[in-house]
Amino acid sequence: MPDNSAEVGAWSNEFSWPIIGIHAALTPDGKVLTFGTDQNGVQTGLHIYDVWDPVANTHVTLEHHTHSDIFCSAGLIVADTGEFLISGGDSRPLGVVMAAFPMSTCSTTATRA
Repeated sequence: MPDNSAEVGAWSNEFSWPIIGIHAALTPDGKVLTFGTDQNGVQTGLHIYDVWDPVANTHVTLEHHTHSDIFCSAGLIVADTGEFLISGGDSRPLGVVMAAFPMSTCSTTATRA
């Protein structure tokens, strides 16, 4: 890494990830929340999130319990709580596109030391 990488940024070598992180967000505590596939790489926003701590280089898998497919959703950090608000998603039973707007929140506070 260059000596000034903290100021200008730098690319690292590739490294493995527990899911394909189609959606990603930087959390207020500097961790990275990703979701979009299951642990086998199958497209779905169902059931899991991955939270990576770049300082410790650890991953924590969190379950989400809304049972809505949050693939192709939009997200934002709620300033007052630090939670990640997820709205929208993918709802295509039998290949028919339907409007569906489930909302979920994900708190990574359980992963904080």
